[in-house]
Order: sequence, then C-alpha cells, then structure tokens
Amino acid sequence: MAPLSRRQALLGGVPVVALAIGGGCITQLDLPSTEEITLAFSNESSTDVAVQFSITAGGSVVSEGEVQVPQGGYESVATRIDATGRHELRIEGDGELQSSHPFKIDEYDLQHGSGLIVEIHDDGTEMMMEE
Repeated sequence: MAPLSRRQALLGGVPVVALAIGGGCITQLDLPSTEEITLAFSNESSTDVAVQFSITAGGSVVSEGEVQVPQGGYESVATRIDATGRHELRIEGDGELQSSHPFKIDEYDLQHGSGLIVEIHDDGTEMMMEE
C-alpha cells in the first residue's frame, strides 16, 4: 500500500477538527449583534406624557423617536445602537420634562442585548441599564 493510501485508510474514521490559530493563540471571531438594545419608558408621573427622545454617539444621532406613555403605563421601543462606546440619551416631553443621560455600551450589551429603562416622575427622570 502506498504511504498516502495507508495514511488515508488509518485516518478514514477519524473526524477532522480545525482551529484558527494566530500568533500561538486561538483567534476570537467578532460576533454580530444577536440581541437588540431596547429603550423603555415607565410613566410614574401623575399624567399621561408625550416623550421625544434621541440617542447620540460621537455627535451623530443613532436613534430618535416619540412615544406616548399613559400615566402608570409602559412603552418600549427598539434602538438602532450597533456600536460600543459612549452614548447619550436626551429626553424632552410635556411641560418642563427635559433631561440628558450619558451611558456606555460594551461588547456584552451588543452580543446579549440590554435594556435602557427611563422612569418618568413628576419632578424629572431617572435612567437605569438592565443587562
């Protein structure tokens, strides 16, 4: 039996596993976003509220929109955040409702999804990030 044929016969039943190796280390692939980042508004104030919002990153608008949130209600929207880094959420609404909330998005947020939650109160807003 020729050497190549013998090797093929010996390895015929063995599954082949390939690893991408670079510089002595297994390379890590950049995975695309698998979960979207949502923005939710919870209205804890004493009246219905119309809210305009914008999310910026590096001076560019990433996402913007308007939602009507009934008193005691909850409204959620998808953002178009698709990059890591520092972002800012700006909110304007009925009356004197106006606020700005800086936040940071990292790889975990993009790969697993996160939620930005804004609680609206009679005296202002509070933002939290849920991972």
